Amino acid sequence: MHHRLRFFPAALAMALIMVFCVPSAQSQNGNWRKIFQAPAGDGWITASHFFNALQGVIGFEWNQPTNNGAVKWTADGGNTWTDSQIPILSGIHPIITDIWFKDKDTGWITVTCSNLSLTITDPRLWKSVDGGKTWNALPGEASWNLIGPSSVYQTNEALCMTEPLGVGIWISTNEGATWTQQATKKNDLDFNDDQNGVATEFKTGDPSTTFLYSTNGGLSWINAAGGIQHLAFGVYAVKHSKVYVCAPEDTMLNASFQPSPVLRSTDNGLYWYTAIPQLPIQTTGGIAGVDGVIYVQNSGAKNNTNLKNPPQGLLRSIDSGQTWYNVNGPNQGDGSPYPITDTRFSVAGCGDIVFASDGAGGLWKTIDGGDSTTTIPQCVFVDSDVIPPDTSIVCDTEKHI
Repeated sequence: MHHRLRFFPAALAMALIMVFCVPSAQSQNGNWRKIFQAPAGDGWITASHFFNALQGVIGFEWNQPTNNGAVKWTADGGNTWTDSQIPILSGIHPIITDIWFKDKDTGWITVTCSNLSLTITDPRLWKSVDGGKTWNALPGEASWNLIGPSSVYQTNEALCMTEPLGVGIWISTNEGATWTQQATKKNDLDFNDDQNGVATEFKTGDPSTTFLYSTNGGLSWINAAGGIQHLAFGVYAVKHSKVYVCAPEDTMLNASFQPSPVLRSTDNGLYWYTAIPQLPIQTTGGIAGVDGVIYVQNSGAKNNTNLKNPPQGLLRSIDSGQTWYNVNGPNQGDGSPYPITDTRFSVAGCGDIVFASDGAGGLWKTIDGGDSTTTIPQCVFVDSDVIPPDTSIVCDTEKHI
């Protein structure tokens, strides 16, 4: 499964993009359990990747004077957590912007800094070959944005990376030794298989392009015939189906509130159509799932009149983005019964195992997708990221809550 959520530093006047759930007290108590709480002042979770219900990695916007602790891993469903060994940064307050694994051992992390104190020589891209226990820095590109990269994906052809604020797409064909810029004004990317990928637009960026697509593993990118040009921070590929789904948080240049549409492509990103003109929420732009089970979240937009007592939180689709409904989630983390907005989540299993962070360093887990009244279809197949990679796996076997 591919968990794709983005973080954009507040110092750049961008909204914190983490995706979480909307709760009633009943929803929180019935379906969600807190599995981690960072000490006060440490920071909050800004990225996560879970292979299944047991094994995962989380990353923080870290507020401590040393970087140790900014990345943690678990192998027992969150009962115990261990600090990962990470590269030393000269700047303080690192932000882990993306965690993505190609398989159970090999993965990458992108990093930036909340106060922009990273120097041009600080490592912005890290690689692990032991499931996230240790990380080593990869060479960067001198012309990279000072902010650092925001998303990463490895195909058999290239290591692909995007930068926040729509700076562009960079690729490397030699494990990060050297980099080539392939496009500008792009925010996020995802791949349907090893050859076909989509990259999203940042605001108006380049007025001559919308979304881009690749048919050669990211080596080159082509302008798509559809899509939008405003703040599409996330895109989700329903693996091996040619289907891509996007629920952009804003289709207005000045980020004025309006409900988000759902855009879909059924031909690997060549053409796009509006599947739903308006959801009942403005999303964060973040989108994640497993196969056709997909989640988005209320952004808590400043101009949203429902911000104080939002009636919607996480929305879920079980038909690859064609229909959506509210599934609630843990509460705000401040004692109120209102749902968390603008936070982070990861999805595992058959889309029924969800890990969601709150704004106070807490991590929550559910094994029924936050809604025990709706049955999620059994996995049609198991992604290579799921452990073990066995198509006969029963989805419930690793749901140790």
